[in-house]
Amino acid sequence: MAYIQPRKNKNGEIISYIIKVHAGNDYKTGKQLKPYSATFKVPKDVKWSEKKIQSEVQKFATLFEDECRKGMTTDKKQTFGEYWEYYISCKETTLKHNSIMALNSMGVRILTEFANAKLVDITTQQINKFYVKLSKMESANGKPLSRDTLLQHHRALTAVFNKALKERIITFNPATFADKPELPRHEAESFDLDEVGEIFRYL
Repeated sequence: MAYIQPRKNKNGEIISYIIKVHAGNDYKTGKQLKPYSATFKVPKDVKWSEKKIQSEVQKFATLFEDECRKGMTTDKKQTFGEYWEYYISCKETTLKHNSIMALNSMGVRILTEFANAKLVDITTQQINKFYVKLSKMESANGKPLSRDTLLQHHRALTAVFNKALKERIITFNPATFADKPELPRHEAESFDLDEVGEIFRYL
């Protein structure tokens, strides 16, 4: 249930109400998270009775609480790094050890680029620039990162943002619109007509 707290000015007049909704507990420490909050301001240019004000406050609080329960209220300050840790913790229950190790390996490069960026602020252009940087990086053996490795980074980013999208933390997946790294195409080798004829001749 939403908690409603009135705010008064120096004259003791109620000027607004703070609406707070429980946000759950931290998945690591178990400590209670900072509640979601919103402010309902009492209009100055409209003469409302006390009954009308209380009615509007209750409507506002009910709507806000419903949005919080549905996951529509986002933590604008959450960084990509924080959400990445949360994503990995969720995947540890469904993926094999080797898959988690691969994600952590990619995470070194991904977090170097996005760890401190706010999750909701990351753009498609930033992701494209990251792919350009990746294409110029070298692996442990001194060779450029393979196209397959670049594609794996793209898939990892897409999956993380998809989860955030499902949880309604973001409104769209910026990785979906990024330039997907393409794998090199290999032309299939085949026999020409003379070679086929030679094979039949030997047969």
